[in-house]
Amino acid sequence: VCSGSCGRESAVPTICDNLDCSRHDELFQAAALVPVGATLNPPEDSRYYSSVWDDHAIGSGHARSMLDSGQAWSATRNDADQWMVIDAGESLDLAGVVVSARGHTHEDQHVTSLRIDTSDDNEVWAPVGSVFETGLKGRG
Repeated sequence: VCSGSCGRESAVPTICDNLDCSRHDELFQAAALVPVGATLNPPEDSRYYSSVWDDHAIGSGHARSMLDSGQAWSATRNDADQWMVIDAGESLDLAGVVVSARGHTHEDQHVTSLRIDTSDDNEVWAPVGSVFETGLKGRG
């Protein structure tokens, strides 16, 4: 979440530190972000992934990443070359990102760091800040 003018350099990811939070409203309350109605949570068909565990189709199984989803995106491989694109549908100012652990029976599966890049045309990408450590820890 950024404070002040919310320029690119001040945007940082916001982490839900309650591993049980999984519903849209709980995530934003835990992260102390803007009200639920003012958040951006594009539908699954606006999201693209480098790979998906078990080759699930977007919007099903491990190819889901909406904040109120009962599942989380799971990449095929555990390496830094995995990525997710969320198309906002228009050019917007980024004020924050919410990251949550997967929870349920896979407590040790979570993102440990992330890099945020933005694009207006899906071809030329620009980094926002550097690599952010999420601080998420498994329950195991």
